[in-house]
Amino acid sequence: MNEVSSEIGKLETPFYKLIFYFSISSLVVFLLLYFFSIHRNQFYEKSYHEIQKHGKKTFGTISDNFIKNEKKIFIYTYVLTDEYGVRFEISEQVDEKTHLKLRVGNTIPVKFYQTNYFHVSKIFSRIEGNFSKFPNSKFLIQFSQLGILFSILSMLLSVYYFFKK
Repeated sequence: MNEVSSEIGKLETPFYKLIFYFSISSLVVFLLLYFFSIHRNQFYEKSYHEIQKHGKKTFGTISDNFIKNEKKIFIYTYVLTDEYGVRFEISEQVDEKTHLKLRVGNTIPVKFYQTNYFHVSKIFSRIEGNFSKFPNSKFLIQFSQLGILFSILSMLLSVYYFFKK
């Protein structure tokens, strides 16, 4: 009986090694998420600037609007068709000046730009005369930065316990 329990004691992995392996793997995951979200934001920003230069002009029909009262955010949804007849439903945040001009059912001038991102067709559009900021996904960047910080702290904790023993 003592031989079995002594062999089990030899097979146990110290807790600091588990923390270290966990922190390395989570650091890799959060670094990949960080670089992916940075790349995606840069691609989206470039695509929105391409609308102004090379965007095709077409007309869309407003199908819905939504107003958030606490911050005065105006979001409009409109239907857009491309040159092949495929219909896209697009939601866009507009500024207050543009909001006063738009009504549900109106036909509005829209510039759009179609591109591929990781072999997936994406369409970017902008209502002409809209000066609101471009959508940005800062949440993923902040989440991945927090994950990187957590991974580094857990790695330092495991190194501390390694030298403490």
